[in-house]
Amino acid sequence: MRRWLLIFISMEILLTLSPTSVWAQFRGEKEVRTINTDVYEVSVQKNGRTDIKSPDGSFFFDNAFPQVVHEKEGEYEPLPINGRFTIREEVNDRLGKGQGIVFSKKECEWHLRAYPTKPFFTVQVVYTNTQKKPVKIAKLAPWCVEADQKGKVALGAESKQTRILENGRIFRTFNDYADVVTEKSKSQWNLAAHNPISGRTLIAGFLTNQRGYTQIHMERSENAPKDGFDIFRAECVYDPPLTLAPGEKLVSELCYISVAETDPHLGLERYAKAMAVVNGVHDRRSLMPHGWDPWSTKYWCKIDEEKMLSNLEVVDKELKRYGWTHFSIDAGWERGLADWEANLETFPHGMKWMADQIHAKGMTAGIWTDPFSIPKDCTLAKEHPDWLVTPHALGRFIMGDNQYILDVTAPGAYEYIRNLYHKITQEWGYDALVEIDFIYYLLLGEEYYDKSLTRVEVFQRGMQAIREGAGPDTFIMSMTPQMITGVYSEGVRIGRDCAPIWQCGNIQKPWGCVETLTNASRRYYFCPHLYVPDQDCAFFGHEETCKRWNVTEEPELTASQSLAWLTGAILTGGVVKVGDPFVDMSQEQLDILKKLLPSPEKPARPIDLFQEGTARIWSLPLKTTAGEWNIVGIFNWDAQNPQQIPVPFSHLHLHPNQYYTVFDFWNEHYCGVAKDQLTVEVPAGSVRLLGLRARQEHPMLLASNRHFTQGAQDHTALTWDAATNTLQGKFKAVENTDYRLYILVPEGFSMKSATSSVGECTTTTKGNALCLAFHSTQSGNASWQVSF
Repeated sequence: MRRWLLIFISMEILLTLSPTSVWAQFRGEKEVRTINTDVYEVSVQKNGRTDIKSPDGSFFFDNAFPQVVHEKEGEYEPLPINGRFTIREEVNDRLGKGQGIVFSKKECEWHLRAYPTKPFFTVQVVYTNTQKKPVKIAKLAPWCVEADQKGKVALGAESKQTRILENGRIFRTFNDYADVVTEKSKSQWNLAAHNPISGRTLIAGFLTNQRGYTQIHMERSENAPKDGFDIFRAECVYDPPLTLAPGEKLVSELCYISVAETDPHLGLERYAKAMAVVNGVHDRRSLMPHGWDPWSTKYWCKIDEEKMLSNLEVVDKELKRYGWTHFSIDAGWERGLADWEANLETFPHGMKWMADQIHAKGMTAGIWTDPFSIPKDCTLAKEHPDWLVTPHALGRFIMGDNQYILDVTAPGAYEYIRNLYHKITQEWGYDALVEIDFIYYLLLGEEYYDKSLTRVEVFQRGMQAIREGAGPDTFIMSMTPQMITGVYSEGVRIGRDCAPIWQCGNIQKPWGCVETLTNASRRYYFCPHLYVPDQDCAFFGHEETCKRWNVTEEPELTASQSLAWLTGAILTGGVVKVGDPFVDMSQEQLDILKKLLPSPEKPARPIDLFQEGTARIWSLPLKTTAGEWNIVGIFNWDAQNPQQIPVPFSHLHLHPNQYYTVFDFWNEHYCGVAKDQLTVEVPAGSVRLLGLRARQEHPMLLASNRHFTQGAQDHTALTWDAATNTLQGKFKAVENTDYRLYILVPEGFSMKSATSSVGECTTTTKGNALCLAFHSTQSGNASWQVSF
C-alpha cells in the first residue's frame, strides 16, 4: 500500500488562513461570542480572552490568548485580540466539519476551530510584520494561560496529584525518554494530563511540525489554585529565529487541544490519529522488518557474507513459516562512512547479490545506512567541502570533533542523498531501510548554506530527499525526532541502543529491558496511526553477546526476563528484533520466537500508564471472526521480589457480571474463571500472559499454543452445534508444527471423539480442561472437531 506524504499543512487549513477571508466586525459592548458543541463551549470575552467550558458551565480553560516572543526582547508578549473584532468561519478540513472563530487585529490573526461531537478543538495564530523594518521571531504560542493574567487550566480537585505523561525533551536537553511527572512539565510535541481524583483529562499537542519545533509547557505556580494549573503555553520555537520582512506572515503550527475525554487512552489514540490524518499518513504498511540487528550481536561491525548467509539459512528453515519473513544487514557492509559501496573484502559479491540471496528465500531485505555523518578525512569531504557544515557546540559534544554534517541545502547535496537511496532500493533491491541512523545530526549544524531555513526545515529536506530516492513503497525506519520523521517513515526507533541487561538505571547509557519497554509503552498511542515503533533488540543474553556489550559484570538475563522482554516487544505492536545470532539460539529459544508473529495490527494499552513507574498491565482486546479475546500481559519489573498484582476487569473494559475464563499462555495452564477482578502472582523479573474469554455454558476453545494471541490470530471460525453437541474450529495451519488446543468442558459434558484435518489427534484431560494435540504436516486452511 503506497503511503502518500503531505509535506505542508492541508490546503483546507491554509485556505482558512488567507488574509482575504478575514474581515472585522464591531460587536456590542456586552455581547460575548460563543460556539457550542456537544461536549464543550468556546466563550469569547469582550477583551478577546477565551474560555473553554463544559456544558454545566464549569471551566476547562480560563482566559486563554496567543503570544509572541521577539528575539530582541526575549519575553512573551500577548498578541492583540479583541472579542469585538471577530468573524465566524465554516470549517471543513481533514479533521471534519465544524465552526470557527477568527480574531483579526493589527499583526494578529487567531483561529479557533471547534468540531461538533468531538472533544477537541484546534487553534492557530498568524503573525504579520506590520512594521517598516524586518523583525525576528523566536516563538509563536497560539494558546496560553498565564498566572499573572488570571489564567487557569481546570483539572478538578487536588490537581497537584495530576499525572502528566510527557513525550521527551529532545530539542532542549537531547533526552528522548518519555516521562511521567507532576506539577511542572515542558514536553516536546504533546502531553497528556490526567487527574486520578477528578477523572479529568487534558490532551494537548501539535499536529504539524513544519518550521518550528513544538512543545507544551504546563505548570502550577506557587499560588496555583487547588483545582488547576495556572501556566500553560503551546509553543512553536524557531531555531534559529525567523526574520520576517515588512508585510511577511508567519503561520504557527496547528495546535490540538482535547478537553472532554472520558478515557485518557482513547484521548491519546485520538490525538495520534488526528496527527496522521492532517499529515496524510496511512496506517497500513507493506511489510514489517521483524528479525535481528547483527550490530547488536557478538558480530558487531565484523559481518561478512558467510555470517549473513548462515543466519539467513536458520531463519529460512526454522522461522520463516512463522512470520519471520525479513532479514537485515547492519553496519559493516560498507567501505566506510560516506562511502556507500560494498566492502568487497567481506562482501565480495556486492550488496545487490546479497539482496538477491534474501529474496531467493522468499524474504524481504533491509539494510543500514548513516547518510549525514561525514568523516573529515573521507573522499566525499575532500571532493565536496561545499556540501559540509560544522556541528555547533552541542553537535560536537554529541558527534565528536572528527565529523562534518552533510548539508542538504547546499547545491548538489540533496541530489546526492536522493540518488544514494535510489541506488540502494531501486537498483540493489532492498525493501527496507533499517535503519537510517543518526539522522538527527541534521539538527546540529552551526550554519547551513540556506540561512533562511530553521533546523527543522533542514531536517525536513533531508527526510524528503531520502523518501524521493527510496520511493513510496520502501519501508523506512528512521530515528528521533519522531514527530517529524514519523510523517515520512513507516517506523521510528524510539529510544537508545539496548544491551542484554534487565535494567541499566541510567537513561544516558545503553538501556535494558525496563527502560526500553517503559519508553515504548508511554508512546504506544502513535502505533499504528503515525508510525510503528522500534524499541531496539530484545536479548536471550548469550555469553558472547554480553562480552560485546561489556556487561559481563551485570546480572545475567534470566530466561524469564528474556521472555518478558519479547512479550513486551510484541505487545507494542511494533518491530520485534533480537540481538543474538540465530545460529546460536537453542531450540527452546527458537520455539519462543515461533509464537510471536505475525504481530497484531494495534498495540496493547498500558492500563496503568499514568504512574511514575513502568506500566504493569498491558491489555490487547481482539475481536475476530472466530470470537473475542482479551490478551493481558502482567509484568513484574522488580528483579528481586515476586508481586501480587490486582487486575480490575473494569480497567480492561470487560463486561460487568460476566465470568471470564483465564488461560496462562507461556505456562500452558488453565487458571479457571474470574469475575470483576484478578489478583495475579508474578515472579520476580517476569511476565504472565493471560488470555481472557467470556465463559460459555457449553464446550468452548480456551486457547491455542500456536501464537501468543491464543487462537485469535490464526482461527477463522469457531462454532458450537447444540443439536449434535459438536465444537468445530477452522484455522490457518503452519507446516511441521505441533498444535495443542485447550477446550473448556463444563460439567455435564464428556468428550466422545476428536478429529483434525491435518493429522491424528490425541487428548488429555486436566480438571475440566481438555487438551487436543495434533501435528500439522502442511500449511494452509485446516479444521478440527470435537464431539461431546
